[in-house]
Amino acid sequence: MDRRVLCGGYECCLSVACNQRIAGGSGIRAPSIAKGISGRRPTGIVVSPARPSEPAMENESKCITTKHNFILQQGLNDTPQEMCSAQFTALQFQPRMVASWVLLGVILQSPELFIMLFALLWWSALLPRRNPFDMIHNRIFGVRPGAVLLGPAPAPRRFAQGMAGTFSLVIGTLLLLGWRWAAFFFEALFLSTIAALVLGRFCLGSFIYHVLHGRPSFAIETLPRVQTVKGVENSCTDY
Repeated sequence: MDRRVLCGGYECCLSVACNQRIAGGSGIRAPSIAKGISGRRPTGIVVSPARPSEPAMENESKCITTKHNFILQQGLNDTPQEMCSAQFTALQFQPRMVASWVLLGVILQSPELFIMLFALLWWSALLPRRNPFDMIHNRIFGVRPGAVLLGPAPAPRRFAQGMAGTFSLVIGTLLLLGWRWAAFFFEALFLSTIAALVLGRFCLGSFIYHVLHGRPSFAIETLPRVQTVKGVENSCTDY
C-alpha cells in the first residue's frame, strides 16, 4: 500500500517503493522516521519544506500546473508529478467542507452556524494537530491505497484558516445585531474568496501571508496559472 503523509510542510512517503522512486530527486533530506496516524513508526523519507527564496528545479517529474502552484502557496513542498493530484485533493477537502457550511449559513441566515464555523477554524489554526477537518479526511479517505494523509498545516495555511474564521465571526456578529445589509456584504465577499479557492485554486489568505512576510514575488509566481517546463506537457490530471 502506498500511503503518504503531509506533515506541516513535510511530505513523508510511507512505502519502500515510493522511497526508492523519489530518493534520487532533489531537495531530499537524510532518511528519518515518520509517524503515521495509527501510532506506528514506519520508515520514511522526509522531503524538506518549500523555500520561496530558492529557484524551483526544472524537472519533468514535477507537477507544474495550477495544482502545483496551489500546493506551493499552502507552504508545502515542490511535488513529484505522480503525487500532485492526490496531494491537491487532500488539501481541498477542508475548503470544500467550509464552502458547504457557509452556503448553508447564508441560506438560513443563521448566526449560530457562522459562530460555530469561527470556532472550528480558529481551533484548527491555533491547534493544527487537532484540526477536525483533517482528522475527518484522514479517517475516511486516508485509509485508501495511495491516499495522502494530512498532518499539521504549515503557517500560510493556518493564516488562511484564521482569516476565514475571522470572516465567519464578523458575519455571525452582524447577523446577531440585525445588521442584515452589512452581513450580506461580508457574506458575498466570503463566498467570492471561497469560490476563488475551490474553483479558481487561489487562496487569498496564503497569498496575503507571503506578501506580509516579504515574499511578494513568490506569492505572484504561485498564482493559479498553468506553466510549462521546457515544452513538456503536463500529465497531472485536472478534476
